[in-house]
Amino acid sequence: MIPFVKIFLDQFGKKDLVGLDIGSCLSKVVKVKKEPSGKLVLEKVGIAPNPSNPSQVPSLRHFIEENSLKGLAVACNLSGEMPSKKIEVPVMPESDLQQAILWMMKDGVEGDIDLYSVRSLLLDELTIGDTQKQIRLVLAIKKEVVTSRVTLLRQLGLVPVSLEPDATALLAVFDANEEWEKGKKYVFVDLGTSKTLFLIFSDQKLLFYRTLPIILPHYEKSLECQNLFGQLAVEIQRAVDAFCILFHIDKVERIVLAGGGTLFPEIATYLSKNMGIETTIFDPFKKIQVPLGLEPALKDQRPLYAIATGLALTEMRRG
Repeated sequence: MIPFVKIFLDQFGKKDLVGLDIGSCLSKVVKVKKEPSGKLVLEKVGIAPNPSNPSQVPSLRHFIEENSLKGLAVACNLSGEMPSKKIEVPVMPESDLQQAILWMMKDGVEGDIDLYSVRSLLLDELTIGDTQKQIRLVLAIKKEVVTSRVTLLRQLGLVPVSLEPDATALLAVFDANEEWEKGKKYVFVDLGTSKTLFLIFSDQKLLFYRTLPIILPHYEKSLECQNLFGQLAVEIQRAVDAFCILFHIDKVERIVLAGGGTLFPEIATYLSKNMGIETTIFDPFKKIQVPLGLEPALKDQRPLYAIATGLALTEMRRG
């Protein structure tokens, strides 16, 4: 996978990165080291203040300095509205391909396409008659969002190396921890406090991306939880149906959950029972060695670190 925004990648090569997930309420930090044997070892992990509130920037800068992260290379997420579109294009030179993608994405964004950074992911290649074609998923994000994020990271004393959408960071961490079965479709739902991401992965690729119109804030009343679980099941089923129609398939094999919404212990059981699809809670450290000294920091909150871990692994996966 090519980074959505490549900044100073050549300077740092494939060195270990700090993964910084700036969420709506909190930031999550992960640093993973790859040993000569290839084993992945967790070096740093923690919850930090959210710099989206300017008053919290000094607190996050203090966290970075206190944890010896200042001056390190960082991979950070890009959140917010990210229009996506599935397109079909003939095989062509890279320079022509980029122009074709921009042209086909014009009606998928608000305003001028030149205001956006655009990236495409190859989904499939096929031959129709004598013509070779590619199926691609196109993602776009406003350039002003990118510029703002880079400026913030430098203010925090970090060196921005690459910026990734939450979706591709989640693909990277899923790829690092799960065994792929050829052709199978995996639903990945990240239950955040301000948004819920619905993704579908297959054969190490991101096939489908959507934001669901529901979130799971913390409710103490079990009845309210059940009502929210029911709404979530409906929205997931709608997204699954849309994907199946778009890709002409009959079913998906499994649902994987991450994010703060997984702190509801019964949510996976509820979805499995009511949707008839195996549903599990994702562990981003399943294949990463966690030193005993860092276990208390994780407790039962491992799924919260999915995006941060994916960001920390992005360059290792490309290498």
